[in-house]
Amino acid sequence: MPHPARRRRRRRHPSGHSPLRRAGLAAGALVLVVPLGACTAGEDGEGSSGPRGQRAGSDGGERTGQVRTTVVRGARVGRLSPKQHRQVAARVAGVVDGWWDAAFVEADYPRRRYQGSFPGFTRAASAQAWQQRDLMTSARLGDRIDDLVPLRRRVAVDVLATGGRARAVTARTRMDYRTTGEVEKRIRVQGRLLLTFDRGWKVFGFDVTQGPWQTKGQTKGQTKGQTKGCWLAVRAKSPPASVLRILAVGSDARPGQSMTRTRGDALQLVGIDPRTGAAAAIGIPRDSYVPIPGFGRGRVNAAMVYGGPQLLGRTVGNLVGIQPDYVFVTRFPFFEDMVDDIGGITVSNPRRFSDENLKPRGFAAGRIRLNGYNAMAFARIRKTLAGGDFARTANQQRVLRGIHARVRSQSARPGFVERGVLSVLQHMSTGEGPATLFRLGQLVARVDPGRISTCVVPGRIGNVGGASIVVPNVAAARRYGNAARNDATLPPGC
Repeated sequence: MPHPARRRRRRRHPSGHSPLRRAGLAAGALVLVVPLGACTAGEDGEGSSGPRGQRAGSDGGERTGQVRTTVVRGARVGRLSPKQHRQVAARVAGVVDGWWDAAFVEADYPRRRYQGSFPGFTRAASAQAWQQRDLMTSARLGDRIDDLVPLRRRVAVDVLATGGRARAVTARTRMDYRTTGEVEKRIRVQGRLLLTFDRGWKVFGFDVTQGPWQTKGQTKGQTKGQTKGCWLAVRAKSPPASVLRILAVGSDARPGQSMTRTRGDALQLVGIDPRTGAAAAIGIPRDSYVPIPGFGRGRVNAAMVYGGPQLLGRTVGNLVGIQPDYVFVTRFPFFEDMVDDIGGITVSNPRRFSDENLKPRGFAAGRIRLNGYNAMAFARIRKTLAGGDFARTANQQRVLRGIHARVRSQSARPGFVERGVLSVLQHMSTGEGPATLFRLGQLVARVDPGRISTCVVPGRIGNVGGASIVVPNVAAARRYGNAARNDATLPPGC
């Protein structure tokens, strides 16, 4: 059917959906929740955008004779007054100061003990910071110096707010210090701390570098002795011990229909290994004829009609052999708006194709630029593709790659993560709060583009009751699931 007018008023999410216990409703594979890229703090740890801040004593970590911390109000996304932003920035700066003081400044040197260096970190983040203590403390030099003197301390605080309350924060930090004794150096610690509110602001992830100052004439990457590391806990209570799986669903809902109780038109099971940055996407042709728990056999996309995202997740999980941790659902018009929000994407198209309704002029072969509408059309067209549903599913994976590449390229912009989360919250009904989306988005953006692998479940065309279906190759589906189960990688050429 012809698509409605291409330029529309901005859509707000529909109300009336009940929260799901383990199923959020969000965009694509949450690649539209767009934070920083993997371990980039050495390139843009502090940032320079945003309002200038006043020099101000932080809420903690100061003592007489030490340099004062400059606190800067960075990007503010969502509804939050300047006064509230100042208060949040001061409290977050207090958490940062607490880390700096415990890990670097407030100690007697030479120093060998670093227990208790991470106040204000979650238990999981503290454990990981301890494992990287050569990066996150002065441990590399501590037993060879007589003193550590801070020279400059600066914290810029980007805030995501909803409902008039701050929900998540990116703290862009930098501390310069010098050492005396056997080792005399000037060192810079800079990067980003990621915080959410849980009875106080807590650090759940970090992206930090530490090393000698760059001098004039040096380019980025030339500084010797620099260490770099990053880590985050997606789950609030503990770090993910294994691959996290998200079923991304594009709903076929028409105007007036609930997007969570209509057919799923695009189905991608995405696994992410937080330890390695690997990601695997297994595409499920929408007409795959499979058992639906409690409803006999039917097309896989009908499961959402019968039992919502949770039943669809179970159905796909049974086919592939691995169950998703989350099910994220969007409808195509909302998807268009979110692609436009990030400035469009670029995809590699292996063949020219068109559709008389969605794209009469067609898509050229090669690398092409897509806005929101064209990204939707590229992912939906099926009838004119030689591979039908299988080729369309592969095109959806190309769109996901394009989105991921775009958000990584923009990830260093202050406030980008917060604007991405707000876009998701505005465009869909979700059972997950902004803090959870913020955490998940941080994980997705850390995926290494060189470690993304994709497969489409193969099958053959069949017929049931006069209706065309796909008879999936269940053995291949299980083989893909087993391959991606533990490390989010798929065999080449699958």
